[in-house]
Amino acid sequence: MQIRGLRVEIILIFFLAVLGLLFSGQQLFYRWQVVKPLEESFRDVAGVEEVQIERRQGQLHLEFQVAPVENLRTTYLDLVGVGRELLGDGKVTIHIKDNRNPFLSEVFYDMHFIIAEGIATGRFAQMAGQLEALAEGAGLEEGRFYVDGDNVYVQLAKDDAYLYEIIPRMPAAGRIGGARG
Repeated sequence: MQIRGLRVEIILIFFLAVLGLLFSGQQLFYRWQVVKPLEESFRDVAGVEEVQIERRQGQLHLEFQVAPVENLRTTYLDLVGVGRELLGDGKVTIHIKDNRNPFLSEVFYDMHFIIAEGIATGRFAQMAGQLEALAEGAGLEEGRFYVDGDNVYVQLAKDDAYLYEIIPRMPAAGRIGGARG
């Protein structure tokens, strides 16, 4: 009787070991055949320094560390374009990390009221003038603002710090977008 119990234990251990190896192999395959090529494709976008891809609750989260760029809107749209080309229009969230400091965060805080009002009223030319005046008054080296049909883009820089914010004009579930440091 002991021999039979021992056989069952050995078979169970063998089965669990094989299952573990198969699962590990699947994870390695996914990492090298899916994630790595995605990361390389996104790194081809100008300014992208680092890419992190993570699947959470059935949704793909893409996080990018982006260097100082000439035009945040262009970089963001390039990332969205690559994402759509490779992943389709599924549930994907793009998050852009920057190199902000407390000073830039405070300047952006002062700007966010103007941005919210601009989005609510549609007076984007007036908003841009107010934002440019605020950026100049704060002594920023760079204060760029872009608007398209989906978002308002804020790009601020002073010394070695830079801040990127992408504010949706209309909230939407499952939207591709976002930026925060």
